[in-house]
Amino acid sequence: AERHALSYAAELKAKSQRSGGVEENDFPWLLTEADNVRAALDWLWQANHVETAAAISAALREFWTRKGWFREAERNLSQAVKHAEELPDKSLSAKVFKDAGWFAYLHGDLVNAESLTEMSVKTALAAGAKEIQANALNGQALIAQSMNDFLRAETLFKEAIVILRPLDQDTVLADCLMNLGLLHSMQEKHEAALNLFSEAKSIYERRSNAKGMAIWLCNQSDLALRQSNWQEAQSLAEQSLERCRQIEFRQGVACALANLAKAASRQERREVAEEAAREAFAICLEIDLRDLLPMLLINQAGGYLAKGKAESATLLFAGAIKLRTLLNIPSGSEEQSDISEFEEKVRAGRLEEMVASKRSQLLSTNMGDLLTQMSHNF
Repeated sequence: AERHALSYAAELKAKSQRSGGVEENDFPWLLTEADNVRAALDWLWQANHVETAAAISAALREFWTRKGWFREAERNLSQAVKHAEELPDKSLSAKVFKDAGWFAYLHGDLVNAESLTEMSVKTALAAGAKEIQANALNGQALIAQSMNDFLRAETLFKEAIVILRPLDQDTVLADCLMNLGLLHSMQEKHEAALNLFSEAKSIYERRSNAKGMAIWLCNQSDLALRQSNWQEAQSLAEQSLERCRQIEFRQGVACALANLAKAASRQERREVAEEAAREAFAICLEIDLRDLLPMLLINQAGGYLAKGKAESATLLFAGAIKLRTLLNIPSGSEEQSDISEFEEKVRAGRLEEMVASKRSQLLSTNMGDLLTQMSHNF
């Protein structure tokens, strides 16, 4: 077991040496060797080879993100966090905090995510690890955005961008530009969003970054949705979906499907909308990506209401509200608009008592039971 673990540790170290993480051309090897890599990591943790296990966990961040293996990432990075402050390489400590914060954010645990990314910023600053510091600031901005603190989010995104511009890390810079652009889009600053998206696209094209281009298409789709350009939004979402499937980017597939579902729904293409929403919902449950779930539930509830399925519609709507409460994340302005629209339809159909009844039924439901119940009725 020791020889096996150390052999795989050496292989992973060699593969990640150039960029600090396992690169995309090694993903097929990682997928084939996944069980051996897991066994190696398990042995390294048990044998107290903490620094090696932490370095491998940090190196696998992008692979775990791409494949949607969030639970595996959280399991290993939570181990790394326990030992992060005792690691001799403080840049590695900062990276461990940052990556653990990233997966906590994806999981919807914003309190833990904020704490971890704050630790990453402080540790990276002390270690002079500017790229990691900028990445952690980007993470903090995304968390602030999820909490509807747009002013703080914008400040943090801009701080990260200022740090990144002089560095030779333009793919990371492009990601931050995209995130700031999406924030501007949410605030209806559409021209500013387009300018940032355009700069990011140029970087992704120059670097032949397939994931970046897939995300760019998805964000363009999101912008089209906010401008009520439903047909354009659907076309862009379909293009993003195709690219995300090609590179097996599970989170990206779910996001593109969510945009496709909304665009199709607005055009009364109910079958397309429901099929996209169901697949997105299934992926979110599979990989434990929770922030998309309330929006998907509300959209599907609207579709069911249009088809006269009041019982299912009101249950899914009540589930979306309950899920937001359990996640302790406020709904964004777009989601709040969808909620208001649904409530208007409820009043028109005199379904207030049914909604109240469903919300009462879910009052003491825990997360696991709620997600099971929603999946059975989706």
